[in-house]
Amino acid sequence: MACEASYSKTEVDNAGNLLRDHASGQIPEPDELALRQARDVVAEFRNAHFLTLELIRGELITIVKRAGFPIEAGHRLKELNRIIAKLVRQPHRQLSNLHDIAGCRATLPD
Repeated sequence: MACEASYSKTEVDNAGNLLRDHASGQIPEPDELALRQARDVVAEFRNAHFLTLELIRGELITIVKRAGFPIEAGHRLKELNRIIAKLVRQPHRQLSNLHDIAGCRATLPD
């Protein structure tokens, strides 16, 4: 159900690693072009989750309303700076295995 990304898992992980290493100070003077390209890869990876997120949110609303409950449902894609911060905090984690790029929440009356 996910939107197809144009980058491979390896390219996504390499981009995440470069941004993590730069943010953590391991690369004091990085290649600005490489950093820009890495941000573009990570942004596309993040945005590739949007369609699935919208579909899940719609299904959640439908199921809860069908059960007869009022619902407020929100969703979000993790911001790029928060993705990088999480990669810095978890240096052995690969971007392609980050589990909370997108999230959906339902608020019910009780």
